[in-house]
Parts: sequence; structure tokens; C-alpha cells
Amino acid sequence: MTERDRRPGLSGQSMTVFSSIRTRLAFYFSLTGIAVLTAAVLVHALGLPFLGYDGMRGNRRQLALQHLADIADLGKTDVLRWLEERSGHLGVMADHRRVVEDAQILCNAPPGSPGNPETTTEERRQEARRVLTEFLEQERVLYRVDRLAVVDLKGRVVASTAAHDLLSAWPDLTGIRAAVSAGGPGAHASVSALDKTALHLYRTVAGDEGKPIAALVVGISPPDLFEPLRRVTDRLGASGEVVLVNRDRQILSPLKFPLEDGTRPGPLECRIEAVPAASAAQGLEGIVESLDYRGEPVVAAYRYIPVGADIGWGMVVKRDSKEVFAPVRREIAEALALGLLAVIPMIALVLGVARRLTRPLAELSQAARQVSEGDLSVRAPVGPADEVGMLASTFNSMVERVQLRRRELEQQVADRTRAERALAESHGTLRAIIEGTTDVVFLKDVQGRYMIANSACARLLGSSQEEILGRSDRDFFPPDTAQRLAAADRRVMALGEPEIVEEAIETSDSVTGTYSVLKAPFRDESGAIIGVLGIARDVTEQRRLEEEVARARHLEALGTLAGGIAHDFNNYLTGLRGAIALARSKVDPQDEAHEVLSNAEKESLRASGLAEQLLTFARGGAPVRKMASLGEIIRDTVTFALSGSNVKAEIAIPSDLWSAQVDEGQISQVISNVVRNADEAMPEGGVVTVSAENVIVTAADALPVQSGSYAKLSIRDHGPGMPAETQRRAFDPYFTTKQNGSGLGLAVAGSIVSKHGGHIAVKSQMGAGTTVSVYLPSSSEGAPAQVAEKMRPDAARGRVLFVDDEAMITLTHSAILGNMGYKVDWARDGREAVARYRDAKDSGEPFDAVIMDLTLPGGLGGREATRQLLDMDREARVIASSGHSNDPVMANFAEHGFKAVVPKPYSTEELTSTLEAVMHDEDTRDR
Repeated sequence: MTERDRRPGLSGQSMTVFSSIRTRLAFYFSLTGIAVLTAAVLVHALGLPFLGYDGMRGNRRQLALQHLADIADLGKTDVLRWLEERSGHLGVMADHRRVVEDAQILCNAPPGSPGNPETTTEERRQEARRVLTEFLEQERVLYRVDRLAVVDLKGRVVASTAAHDLLSAWPDLTGIRAAVSAGGPGAHASVSALDKTALHLYRTVAGDEGKPIAALVVGISPPDLFEPLRRVTDRLGASGEVVLVNRDRQILSPLKFPLEDGTRPGPLECRIEAVPAASAAQGLEGIVESLDYRGEPVVAAYRYIPVGADIGWGMVVKRDSKEVFAPVRREIAEALALGLLAVIPMIALVLGVARRLTRPLAELSQAARQVSEGDLSVRAPVGPADEVGMLASTFNSMVERVQLRRRELEQQVADRTRAERALAESHGTLRAIIEGTTDVVFLKDVQGRYMIANSACARLLGSSQEEILGRSDRDFFPPDTAQRLAAADRRVMALGEPEIVEEAIETSDSVTGTYSVLKAPFRDESGAIIGVLGIARDVTEQRRLEEEVARARHLEALGTLAGGIAHDFNNYLTGLRGAIALARSKVDPQDEAHEVLSNAEKESLRASGLAEQLLTFARGGAPVRKMASLGEIIRDTVTFALSGSNVKAEIAIPSDLWSAQVDEGQISQVISNVVRNADEAMPEGGVVTVSAENVIVTAADALPVQSGSYAKLSIRDHGPGMPAETQRRAFDPYFTTKQNGSGLGLAVAGSIVSKHGGHIAVKSQMGAGTTVSVYLPSSSEGAPAQVAEKMRPDAARGRVLFVDDEAMITLTHSAILGNMGYKVDWARDGREAVARYRDAKDSGEPFDAVIMDLTLPGGLGGREATRQLLDMDREARVIASSGHSNDPVMANFAEHGFKAVVPKPYSTEELTSTLEAVMHDEDTRDR
């Protein structure tokens, strides 16, 4: 080897251009990129099964099939639920007293009791047919069906909403016989398909002793059949369609696209021979890729819908295949286009990378040459953490090794000097730290004698630091406490592990506190344990606060639970009270059943009071005020609070006691809490005196309320009385003198009275009992008059939209308002309510009032729905209703656009009086 070859950097002068690393990298990377791109273009052009196209198409197909299957199951569920609702409504009408009575007259059944021999005259038949036809027409409009008819056992139509059916022979005698063959009211429902009416439902009408006398028939037209499938149709794409066929493969729903011949037939006007429709009509279910009635390739899910015992429908949910798989083709094309655009930048990038890779090698070669010439201060640049960077780093390490070793020796000398200086200062620093902390710090030897004690420890033991040293816990604590502390010390030294315990320690001023104590074994230089090192912190206040927080969270959880229970309870009570009122309105006042229903309604009022108490405990919002008679609230609440107690109540309330604008439930809770405190103050029995009077408060009375008219309520017990300190803290949250008390009774009462703008005070004397006085702002005006128990029907009352998701509430109160003369429509959620209001307004017959439940399912609640109604119609009269009385809307309904509120559970009288006031534009804020 020549001298020239041994010198670094000189051999490279003989290299050709292609032998350069940079040039070769650029050439190889460019050639590889062009080859990959060319292969991708050929694969796509020839349609070869590569690049994941089949996998993407398979995934897309699987997702499309699953999506259609889910939509088909949803459609099937909606249709069956829709038919079940119509069948249930038909059962309610078949058992209706009006239908039964008029059907008996029209079918020559005895008109009255079994012993009445009087026969039905033609005039009575005509009257019965007219009344029954009007009733059926109301129900037809309410339930949104095509027609309703009553057919006797011989197949003759005795009453119908379709005039051409009257007194004609019903064509489907098989359905009539099937409906009445079971022999009991509502015992059988039959389904048939006739002519242009796609579906008939039958229900038995039973007379005396449950004997069938006729059949009630509802006819549902083809457009109505497709109503429950609209939600499914909205979830499909542009080519999506839902097709409904019967067993003969006749279409029941309108077609979205024309047939191959360009026609678009109506329901029952043609048969569909496509594979999915044929399979569904034969009772099969599944998913398939096939051709539809247009001859187009589709992806379809078909389901069988068992409508009745002998009738079934097929439902097909489909989308065009080209729409389903269009995203896959678009993604492949976009990927190839991006690849073509990336070729030129890739070549430029490769050239730059090659240059970047070779530059560190040249710099490292230059540094090596300088080191070989004796310059140890030079360093090679270190690039990325690759092989070249590792080589440069290793080179630099070798150069720095000698210098680094010298620096280490110098650093060791400096560190030792600083350590000696720090050791000299450590003792003073440690002493300052120990004395500066508020924690108790101590060190004991193996015999339990104090070796070190800071000032905090001296304060705890009640002695000076000098006097503590050399003494043990027996010299400062009672024997049992000293023995417990010594046992803990011995345990730590025996186990050789630190221990954290909480100990109750009595301080030098005889106050017992809770201390968290860390004890650790103290060792000498050889590792032998020679004592115990301890640090104690006073956590008495911390533990007390933790207990109060846990207690508050527990009460908050109970309040949330109570609010939920009361809301559901109010919904049930609203439906129950409506049902009782509806039944009572249909019974003769002289009938014994009328009194039974009245008693049941009174009991429901008591249950309503219980729900109000739950809500009062759960809520903390503004009171829902209305003008009320305080005398009635006082009497009812005192009687209820002392029920089952050995304490007697003496109530003295003047007949002219002023009324007040209050939240009846919250004021009842105030009275109940005070009365129960009085009851608990006399465990052996006694008398609670309850009195009320009208007072005028002036500035001279020095009460923390505004001057004006007040109703003053005084509740006095004859118990042992309260000491001055207890009186001062009586209204503090969580303060109680009872072993199991929560300390919230009077605190809640004070909060409620304060929110009403009133004042509550307690006055007590030891041995002479306690008197609690409540001042409530009042008015000399009386409470609003109650609506009469039963209002006569009036056909001109107006149209009402009733919005509630509880079926019981909707059905009963719709029927009650209908009997009152209102024309009632109803909705189950906010979206349906807005749609019905818009349709009624567009038809020229708008609703005069809307009764809106605030808690509705779905995404559109009562407040949001009302906001949309007001955007649509600024004059909309909306009444808010809710079982959550602590909803801010209930207290400030006018600010949210409502005309009035009716808190659940409401009575018929409360609902109708509020409705009348709103429809006559009366101010309901004082009601």
C-alpha cells in the first residue's frame, strides 16, 4: 500500500461519479419509487385483487348489510308497536260505557237492568245511533284511523263513521265470528285485509254478564300503514327505500321509484316479483344482494311481520349497490392520484436525504485528521442518532476521556470540601427545622425515655424541653394512655418498620385530640435499633371536617334520591287522580260508588302531600308560589305531623286569617318540622298549641323583614325548654342536641321562610316550654275560588294540545277535557308537539292552549319545544307541567314564555281552572 492510500481523504479523489454514496442512494430510491407506483397503476387498471380493494369492499359490504339489518329490525319493531297501540286503543273503546250501552240498544239487547221488560223503540235506536256515531267520530280523529264501525253478530253495520257503511252487510263475517267467539269483553282481536282498506282490527263489545253483543271494527288505510315506517325511511340514503307487501306480494306502501315500464302504481295495484319481496311475503327473513323491482342491483334486508293469526306482511329495506360501494372506488382513485403527484417530490426528497447522510461522514473525516495532528480540543459534529452519529459520539468520547478524568479528580476534592462544611452546619440546621415545625417531634431510647423533644412536644406534655429529657410517658399521661403509647413504641422497634397510627391523646389543658403519629426505628451507624423517632400531627379538626363533608354528601345523595322518587310518584299520582276524577264524573252522585271514588281521591291528595314533602327535602330552588289559604295548610299539616303520636294538638285559627302567596309544599314542610320538634320535646305526651293571627309589622318591631301585612303562626310546646346557647344555634345547619338528629329540620325551615320574605324566631325558657313564631307576608284578599267539582260540557271551549310521555296521564286527562267540551289532541314528545302545532296552525284551526310536560323523552324537552312554539307563534298559550317542582321554570314560568304552571300531581279542578284562565288571557301568577 502506498503512502497516498494511507492518507485520509486522498483515496476519494479517484472515485467515479456513480461510486459516490450520495449518487447511488438517489438512483436506487428513485428507481424503487417509480417501480412501486407503476405496479399500483397496473393493478388498478387491470382490476387485480390487490391493494386491499377486496378487503375494503368486504368491510363496506359488511357494514352496509349490518346497517340495513338494524334499520329493518327497527322498522319491524315500529310497525308491531304501532299495531299494538291501535289494538290497545280499540280495546279501550270496546269497553267504553257509551259503546256498550248504545250497542245494546242498536242490537235489540235489553236497555237497562235484566228485570226491565221495556223494548227499544225506533226513536231510541236513532238517538243511540246518532250518539254512538258522534262518539266514534271523536275517537277516529283522536286515534288517527280511517274509520270506526259497530257490527252486530249477524254482520250488519249498526253504526259507522263512514256513511256508506251504515246498515249494510259487513263483508268479512269471518273476522266478526272470530272476534266474538271467545265470549268475553276484549277477549279476541282479529285482523283481515279487504279491498282498498289494507287492515281491519276487531274487538268484542260485551253486554251484561260479559256476553258478546257486537264487534267494534277499526279500518286503517294504506297511507296510515306506512306512518310507522317514516322514521326508518329517513335513515336511508338517496337510493334507499322501504317496501311493504302482503302475502300475495301486493304492495301496501307507495313506491319511491317507477317500475321498469315507467309506471308508479298505488297500494294493492300490482305484485312485486323481486327476490327480497317474494322471500319476505313467504314469511322469511334475511339479507341479500339481488335485483329489485326496477331491475337494479341492490343490497336488501327483508323481514316478516306477523300482523294477525292469518295475515302477515313482508317488509324490504334496500339501497342501490352502486351507492353502497361508491366510497371504496373513490378512495382507490384518490390514492392513485396522490401517488402520481408524489413522484417528483419523492425524487427531490431522496436527493436531499442522500446529501444529508454523506455530509456527517465528511465532517468526521476532517475531525479525525485534526486529532491525528495533535489538536485534542477539536470535536466532531454529532448528527442524528444513527450509525454515523454513534460513530461521531464515540470519537468525541475518546478525545474527552483524559480531560474528563482530570475534571473528575478536581470535582472530588471540591465535593469533599463542601461535604465537610455542610456536615459542620447540619446540626444547627436540623435543630432549626425541628423547632420551626408545628408538628410534635421526639426521639426516645429503647427504655422509652425522651432523648429529643421540640417545643411543640413540650407544649403537648405541659413541661419545658429540659424537664422532658430523660423522662418517659408515664410521667406525663394517665396509666392506660402511657401503656398504649409504650406498646406502640415496642412494636415499631420489634418489627423494624415504620408505622403510622392515629391516637387519642389528652393535652396538658385536659383537651383530648386526635393525632396522626409516624413512628420509625432509630438506628446507629452499625444499623442496630437504639430508639424510636416520632412525628405527630394534630388532625382533630381535619377529621371533624371530613365527617361533616361525608355527612353532607350523604344528605345530598338522599335528596337526589328523594327528588327522583317524588317526580315519578307525582307522575303516577297525576294519572291516578285523573282516572279517579274521570270515573267519578261518570257515576251518579247518589250512587254508592261515587262516595267510594271521592274517598279514593282524598287519599290520593294525602299521597300528594307526601310527594310534596319529598320534593321539599330534595330541592333547594325558589318556591313555586300561589295564593293559598294558610288556615287549611296549618290544619292539614299539624294533623298529619301528629298522626300516631301521643301528643295532642290545640289549633286556634281565626276565620278571617289573611291568605298568603306561598309554596304550599314548602310551608307545609316548615310547619311539619317545627311540630315534630315539639312532639319530640314531649316524649311522655302533652299538648302542642298552634295559633295564628293577622299582624302589621312596623320598623318599631325590630324584625328583619319589610314593614307590611303578615300572618303570624305560633307553635308552642310544654317541654323542658332550651338553654340560651341552643337557642342561639337552633337554625345553624347540622347543629342538633339529639343523638340521631341530622340538624337540618329548623335549618331547612329557616331557609324556606327566608326565601318567602318572612321571618322565623324561637323563644324558650328552661322548664317552661318553647315557642316558635313564623311571619309570612300576607294579603287581606282571599285565596282564589275553587272551580266547581264538575263542569258542564261546552262545545265552544276551544282546542287543546296535551303533551306528556305518560300514556295514563294523556288518556285520562284527554278524556276529561273532552267531556268538558274541549277538542283535545295529544303528543308524546317535543318534536311531535311542534309538528302538531304547526299542522294545526297551517290548517286554519290552531290550538287555543298547550299543556306541556317539561320532562319529555328524546332530545327536545318541554322548554325547548315551547321555545320553538313561541318562535312559530308569539301568541301561543303554553301551560308548564312537571313533577319536578324545583325546576326553575315552575317558579318563574313567565320568564320562559309560559302563561301558567300546573305542578304534578294536579286535580281536574286545578287543571281546568288554569286552562280557563289562560284561554281567557287572565294573569295566573297569583293563582
